[in-house]
Amino acid sequence: MNWVIFFSILLTSIYIWNLQIQKNKIKKLYSRLKEQWGKPKQDTFFDFERIKRYHNNYAFSENTYQKISEQTVNDLDLDDLFEYIDRTKSSIGQQFLYNRIREIPNQNEDIELTELINFFNEDENFRLKIQAQLLLLNNKEGYYFETLFNNQTFPKSKYLKSAYILSFSFALFILFTFYVPILFIFLIPILALNLFIHYKNKMVVHEYLYAINQFKRTYKVAQTILNDEKIKNISNHQTFIKKLNTIEQKSTFINMEKKLDNEWLILMWMPIEFLKVAFNLEYIAFYSLIGDFYRHRKSLHELFVFIGKLDLAQTISSLKAEPTTTCKPEFTLNKQITFQGIYHPLIFDSIPNDLSLHNQSLLLTGSNMSGKTTFIRTIAINSILAQTIGICFAKKYCAPYFKIHSSIRISDDLLNNTSYYLQEVLTIKKFVDLKESTTPCLFVLDEIFKGTNTQERVSGGFAILNYLNQSPHFVMVATHDLELVELLQDKNYAVYHFSEQILNNNLHFDYKIKSGKLKTQNAIKILELHNYPKEITTEALYVKQTFFS
Repeated sequence: MNWVIFFSILLTSIYIWNLQIQKNKIKKLYSRLKEQWGKPKQDTFFDFERIKRYHNNYAFSENTYQKISEQTVNDLDLDDLFEYIDRTKSSIGQQFLYNRIREIPNQNEDIELTELINFFNEDENFRLKIQAQLLLLNNKEGYYFETLFNNQTFPKSKYLKSAYILSFSFALFILFTFYVPILFIFLIPILALNLFIHYKNKMVVHEYLYAINQFKRTYKVAQTILNDEKIKNISNHQTFIKKLNTIEQKSTFINMEKKLDNEWLILMWMPIEFLKVAFNLEYIAFYSLIGDFYRHRKSLHELFVFIGKLDLAQTISSLKAEPTTTCKPEFTLNKQITFQGIYHPLIFDSIPNDLSLHNQSLLLTGSNMSGKTTFIRTIAINSILAQTIGICFAKKYCAPYFKIHSSIRISDDLLNNTSYYLQEVLTIKKFVDLKESTTPCLFVLDEIFKGTNTQERVSGGFAILNYLNQSPHFVMVATHDLELVELLQDKNYAVYHFSEQILNNNLHFDYKIKSGKLKTQNAIKILELHNYPKEITTEALYVKQTFFS
């Protein structure tokens, strides 16, 4: 009797001790999550090859307004922007966020997303519970979950009928062997064939093992989250969970091998593996599961989106919690923009600027390094963020709902035998083709046609900028060519500039946008400040005054 009492006390103590350990772990986790809230990730490495898998593999959604081009991604350093705004807790959330800033959705309010953001803003306990669940999906395997609904060519079985026949035959001969032992001989060739089928298929199984394992984790996390009353109240996600229930149970068997990660479980591997081989259990179960995945691709994608949207909501909420200035964008049907205190999120201590245009586009001049290219990038970046995650780095953002196109960072293409100028021509031709579109476009250009001579650059630039500046489109162009100011200032272009001061032989920039034409130039002065020979700078000034005054 004393032994019973002793073991009861021991087991109770172990249970309480284990419970306390779990509570301490959760307490530490919550403390860490609170500390990280409203701050960028500390990660120094972003595996974009994996992060981009969902974006690269998933077909256009019906809700897609515009897919941001690789040209614009490069022009605006969108991958760097992603690293800054990424506050996701799961691999799925990371992929979902990346796809979000690359695919602008149609202009309709996502009520569910808005409510989730409000929950994360207002209820810290809710936020911490959801974040803790999302962290369970923060692993490399998570990047492969999208394979289950993006893959249009699932492997097909060559031997499925044979596997069923051989499995049935093996069971039959085992049964008959008890009565006619000599029939044991027939088990050997059947087992050999089953062995061939099993291990030939092993590579295919391993190819999908990461995705299957992540599906199980994601399904369980979704189940847990769906039990929360707040989630239940905003929408009904039970449909896809119910449809995927059978698949989750089947995937347990396929995933069994991945769980054999200690000495005791490994001892069980031999008998389990023998049964898998003898009756083709893994082979039959795998192709049955693959068929289920193919038939339920829509539900699998709904599961992915459910997790992704939760992670997106807490990311947006975290961005809003930063001490930096952000605002909710306003959209207008008119050809007008109003930006107050707009700034570039990737530049430390970025100088905010204001801009207001009505039925006009922007022609921006400025000295070298004065900030004109950064400013047009700032507008394009904030336009993308306004239309994808509903947040802007500004005090106020009001503009049409744009399709955004850019030509800033052009380079020649040796593989396709195209020069710098030809690459410019091909890029800007896409803008020209959109001129008749009734959908508002924002065309952002830096130093148009800088790959050709001055006369044709100015002439061609004027003709194209005048052509593109038709309602409902906006053109924002930064240029050194002051001739374009004279040509375009009466063509519904508002002229602004950035400038500098030279103090104690040093350049000083205030990075503030100013109305009107630039009246100073600094290219030759920069040569002088960097100790170019006096002979060069004197001759340069003489040529400038003689031929260009």
